[in-house]
Amino acid sequence: HLRELFQWNEEQLLNFHIDFVEYLRKLKEWELFDQNFNRLFKNCNDERVMLIMAKSQYDRGIIKNLSVFEEIIKRLTKNDGVYCDAICAYASRFPISPDIILKIKEVIEIQPARVCAWKYWSYFNFGCIKKGEKQKNIIEFASNAIQGFSKLVQLTSPSFHYLCQLCSIFFTYGPKLYNFKDMVKYLTSLSNSSILQIIPQLFIQLNHSSEEVRETVYIIIKKFAEKHFQALTMPLCFISNTNTKDFHNFLLKIMNDFK
Repeated sequence: HLRELFQWNEEQLLNFHIDFVEYLRKLKEWELFDQNFNRLFKNCNDERVMLIMAKSQYDRGIIKNLSVFEEIIKRLTKNDGVYCDAICAYASRFPISPDIILKIKEVIEIQPARVCAWKYWSYFNFGCIKKGEKQKNIIEFASNAIQGFSKLVQLTSPSFHYLCQLCSIFFTYGPKLYNFKDMVKYLTSLSNSSILQIIPQLFIQLNHSSEEVRETVYIIIKKFAEKHFQALTMPLCFISNTNTKDFHNFLLKIMNDFK
């Protein structure tokens, strides 16, 4: 490995130095960061280096606003590899606001498998719902957010957190969502390992005000029950002791389907 190091060209060596100082920045080893940054990047105008400096200065409070990130982004084009990095660095320090959402969308279009971009997309849209930003656009924010959380479930292991956020939006806005049909298709095709994590969230929605939502829940549970009926024993026992008509109708329906 040491022999390979001596054979690296300038670009490979620069990448190594960038990774090294970025690691120091994440560790907040500021003394070592400053020493190595000044030593390795003297007279270097590479935008990747400029971005690392901007992040370190903002995170230490040396600069108080995000204008330096905006200047870096303006100097770049979508074809620059660092363009998406700069937008993500900018978004991670930006307050919840719809103003950044279109920029995050650009990153998703360029790098559709970038997990952090989908996180920013999901939480900025979700945050705009919570803040009541532009009341007339709340359904748009909700539709964007649920799209993001569904993508995060796909890109990561079946995360309980993302699944819960997805369910929360779906059950809150239901058929009002612009992508409701797509989300129905997505939810009814979830893996059994994902469904197992949200069984309580599903059962509580059996008396949802929307028939379309109730039917979606039934399809999910029925599909899961085909191979894992024993996992439904406790929730089925619970709803059998309730006085809710919708719960009783579901119980009769599921028992008839599995006679």
